[in-house]
Amino acid sequence: ECAYGKCYCEPGANDLDCSEVVGCGGSHECHDRGTCQYGRCFCNPGYYGANCTNEIKCPHGCGGPEQGVCGNGRCYCLTGWQGEDCTTRASCPRDGEGQQCSGRGRCERGQCVCEPGYTGEGCASEARCPHDCRNQGLCWAGRCLCFPGYEGEDCSVIAECPEDCNSHGVCRHSQCFCDPGFEGPSCEVTVPCPNQCSERGLCQHGRCFCDAGYGGADCSVALTCPIASGRICGSRGLCVTGGCVCVAGVGGLACTERYTSDIDAMLMPDMPLVESTAADLAPLPLSARRVNRALGGAAGHGRRLLFRSAGPHANGALGVGGEMDDPSLEGGSMLG
Repeated sequence: ECAYGKCYCEPGANDLDCSEVVGCGGSHECHDRGTCQYGRCFCNPGYYGANCTNEIKCPHGCGGPEQGVCGNGRCYCLTGWQGEDCTTRASCPRDGEGQQCSGRGRCERGQCVCEPGYTGEGCASEARCPHDCRNQGLCWAGRCLCFPGYEGEDCSVIAECPEDCNSHGVCRHSQCFCDPGFEGPSCEVTVPCPNQCSERGLCQHGRCFCDAGYGGADCSVALTCPIASGRICGSRGLCVTGGCVCVAGVGGLACTERYTSDIDAMLMPDMPLVESTAADLAPLPLSARRVNRALGGAAGHGRRLLFRSAGPHANGALGVGGEMDDPSLEGGSMLG
């Protein structure tokens, strides 16, 4: 700058007209380790000197690349090492008795790895669960293990069932217990009956209720009575839903075993012979009414039917020793 007839030079310039360069003339004169400004080298970190020719070294190289890093003449130690030159192995905190990590953890690279249930730099503090899990869970290693039906960090949230079980089940402890015929996490799936019950039964809640004469999971099995002497039930009984109902004095699966009256009484001592007409059959178990239909409504035509009754709580009123008191039914002619 020229003032009052005189040049006032910027830093790095000299002479009457400021034409002489003083100091560095460019960054190349700083050995590419700094920047030249106003005739002076401003060195990069790790270098010094008028021309940045001197390297600032760390003591002992900071122990090598696995122990520390040198930055602008200073060592920055990696985990597990300490000291000015990062050559001293770091130790973990000790308690008043001189135990590392208070005896509740292990020392790894100068840091305590605490056992479950303890925390802190030296594992001196016992880990606590938030709000003691609200008495709705167990505290283990500082973490709440919630009872079924609760969730959240402190077990304060009541767990709900997905979709409220779609009104097809009961929610217990955040889990759906589905009604018969439904399944899935939220009871959203309708359970189909196997093979559509083979069109021989009624599908209810995923289960087949078979028509008379059929059985099996899908009602595909025809219930047949055993054959003896070439005839069903040996011509000595009626075939009712796959089982033989034998005439008096005869028993066995195929009505092939003859009984005396004494044996009959011994087999069923508490089942008296009862006389029934059509009006009596209405409240009787289904097996008795089926026999009446199989006989062509014998009781409805004034015929007297005698059979062993197991009482009102039995599922099948007809048993061994059944007796039809009708001359037209003797000799098995009714059985075909």
